[in-house]
Amino acid sequence: GEDPVSLRRLRPNALNGARAVRRDGGLELAVSSETASWCNMHLVPIAELPVALFAPGDELVFEANAGRTPFGRRGAGRNRIRLDVVFKMADGKEKQVWVAEKDRKTAGGVSDDDGWTWQEVRWPFAAAFPEGAVAVKRLTLQLCNMRVDGRCGLVVRNLRVAPAAPRPPPPAIPK
Repeated sequence: GEDPVSLRRLRPNALNGARAVRRDGGLELAVSSETASWCNMHLVPIAELPVALFAPGDELVFEANAGRTPFGRRGAGRNRIRLDVVFKMADGKEKQVWVAEKDRKTAGGVSDDDGWTWQEVRWPFAAAFPEGAVAVKRLTLQLCNMRVDGRCGLVVRNLRVAPAAPRPPPPAIPK
């Protein structure tokens, strides 16, 4: 069946002067001249996502690319992306967890200078689940510290949960 976090199963909502725009099979966090130096796109599941759907070690995976500038041109990229997840806890309260950026694994960076290429981004999603979490209430992608002269949006596609990718072995130490 369809992945529980596919973009079709999530309602987007953008904040801080940005807009969420469905485009070309993906979702763009579109910026404007009114967008702050950071902006968010909340992705709210249309149906509750029990944490039991996910296996230990599962990663949140998507492809990322630079979006458009406030002038409508393809952006230069190099945006810093953060991820947070809001969980419904067993006691009925909510808990927000930032997924550590140092744990993010990417191929070729998050969004590079080439607007025609896509980079795969992988976050250790299930490792962020706090004890007592029963459901995922919201995912948030945040663009951080955008320069005014280099501001551009973010396009994501193929959002899914996948088993952890094997990490390459460390380089051999010469004797």
